[in-house]
Amino acid sequence: MIKLIAFDLDGTLLDSVPDLALAADRTVQALGFPSVSEEQVRDYVGNGADVLIGRSLSQSLTIDSNLSEELRAKARVMFDENYELTGHKLSHLYDNVYSTLKELHAAGFTLALVTNKLLSLYRMF
Repeated sequence: MIKLIAFDLDGTLLDSVPDLALAADRTVQALGFPSVSEEQVRDYVGNGADVLIGRSLSQSLTIDSNLSEELRAKARVMFDENYELTGHKLSHLYDNVYSTLKELHAAGFTLALVTNKLLSLYRMF
């Protein structure tokens, strides 16, 4: 009998791509690279922030091997700063998430959240 249901946060319960895209775009532009759109970033997410920023710099799902580790590390620090500056104001729960979680809880399930995000983000919820 199922007693516990664990949910991944990003991309399952929460759409954080708008804030991720804003941070990625600010980062790549500050480094002199072409802008990235929210649509592009939607394709780039799913493998962690290091891969996201590498893809954003490369404008491709394949990270350009000519991007130095130093540049990628600098971009990651800038991305983290830019992401924090978004205030996570554009992130939002997907439709019906709240009501679904409420129903599952009322039905007696223990619910868990799985994420690699910093705790400060979730103080907004």
